[in-house]
Amino acid sequence: MKKICFFLLAQISIFTWAQKVDTLSLATEKIRSINLPDTLREISALEFDDRSTETQPLFWGLNDSQNKNEIYLFDGNNGKIVQTLILEGADNFDWEEITQDENFLYIGDFGNNLGSRQNLSIFMIEKKDIDPKKEIQKISYTTLSFYYPEQTSYQIKNRANNFDLEAFFAYNGKLHLFTKEWESLQTTHYTIDPKITTKQAAKKIETFPINYLVTAAFISEHQETAGVYLLGYTKEGIAFLNWFTIPENSEKFFSADRIISLPLGFVVDWGQLEGVSVNPQRKEICVSGEEINYKGLSAKQQMHCFPAEIVIK
Repeated sequence: MKKICFFLLAQISIFTWAQKVDTLSLATEKIRSINLPDTLREISALEFDDRSTETQPLFWGLNDSQNKNEIYLFDGNNGKIVQTLILEGADNFDWEEITQDENFLYIGDFGNNLGSRQNLSIFMIEKKDIDPKKEIQKISYTTLSFYYPEQTSYQIKNRANNFDLEAFFAYNGKLHLFTKEWESLQTTHYTIDPKITTKQAAKKIETFPINYLVTAAFISEHQETAGVYLLGYTKEGIAFLNWFTIPENSEKFFSADRIISLPLGFVVDWGQLEGVSVNPQRKEICVSGEEINYKGLSAKQQMHCFPAEIVIK
């Protein structure tokens, strides 16, 4: 993996922020990379599984648009798939993210590059229905549907709209969504209620001038990894990770006391980064990148992990 060059630093220096953001650097020798199988060539989500042990970390992954209606549990040591869940009857219109709470796994079918979707969905799987003894299992789910009240036009605007979405997590009984805004290069934080199964309006909470396309989100409440994590990349292919402290008694994450920006380098070194999670047992931040070919350069699908202490000091 290449180190950040002068051009990258110059690109970072032109960013402006509404609040003070500390910019850190990542030493390449701290990064541990795991090759992923071809089954996850277009991996678009990453979620640490609570069945993990310190010696065998497990992660959920999935592929995005027009791939199979399956999610995959894989070994974080070697990438081997240990379980496949098939969502019977579900279409993978554009699956982009996985998250969980104590009782459910949530799969986000809400990718919206064109800005024209009116069928934004989240599939909710009860964890108690997952049989860990089955390598392949067909499983039932409940569908949540939502829309953005602020969106008044559904005209096709391919990669030129502010209602694309690839990132969410579960927290305090709500699902927290973070938009991928092609025009503004901001991200808007919305919430929806997973207890409402009829189509609901997403509630707008706040907006942050993140200056890149947000592709993944994660929240950790473990003391040594605690915080909100947003991942993404610029239109020029520079990847970033942002970390926010969790505000007390508030869900306005962008009003955090401390915000960190960690430039990761070019996506051709990492893969197209679209998944972020935390391994609290190893105190690592992990990101996943799908296979990419860009201007004659390429990267295979991989997961990369590095110490959380780089960000949380």
